[in-house]
Amino acid sequence: MERYFAYPLPICVSRVRTYNRCMTAYILNLSCPDRTGIVHAVSDFLLERQGNIEEAAQYTDPDTGLFFMRVRFACDAVSQDDLRSQLLGLAKTLSMQWTLHDPSQPMRTVLIVSKEGHCLNDLLFRWKSGLLPLDIRAIISNHREFYQLAASYNVPFHHIPVTAATKAQGEAKQLEILESEGAELVVLARYMQILSDDMCKNSRAVRSTSTTAFCQASKAPSLTTKRMTVVSS
Repeated sequence: MERYFAYPLPICVSRVRTYNRCMTAYILNLSCPDRTGIVHAVSDFLLERQGNIEEAAQYTDPDTGLFFMRVRFACDAVSQDDLRSQLLGLAKTLSMQWTLHDPSQPMRTVLIVSKEGHCLNDLLFRWKSGLLPLDIRAIISNHREFYQLAASYNVPFHHIPVTAATKAQGEAKQLEILESEGAELVVLARYMQILSDDMCKNSRAVRSTSTTAFCQASKAPSLTTKRMTVVSS
């Protein structure tokens, strides 16, 4: 009897994993005012469309009262276009900002750095080695130290000095670059400037998901922009 029960379990697990790998994967990022039942509503939405949740993470920011959630799920019963159109109803119910991303497609990424280059070096090396599935479109810096490093990786380098007197103009130029590159992901690779409140609000013109950044308006490690993910390293 022991031999009978010892082997079927790994075989079944293997089949489930293989099955999930064959299904189309998505990453749903969302933020909305915190309330009870959000996780239940999102889970039910996916279950009704035969979606299988593979990873999920969520937290509430007590300073802003916002709830953030990231869900990776697999689904073949509904097309991506139908998922997007049907998510509009859920978004209206929860006053939710969201994005739906195909993880097989590298995200258009912009790196922002100051004088410390260890994070930038690591990111570029991993990207060039094929370890990071990103599409790095540009590097922005308030110093000129890394223009040669950027050139060695054939990545456009933008030097935008930022001082107390020129912060607003500098951030406006940064936003122009993010929009022109269609940035979906922004990595603050040891960028030693605090993003202004205006920068956070104006980033709503770019792209939406749960984001990580240092902003004057919040002590929490993340904020929500409308069309862009910002990650601090």
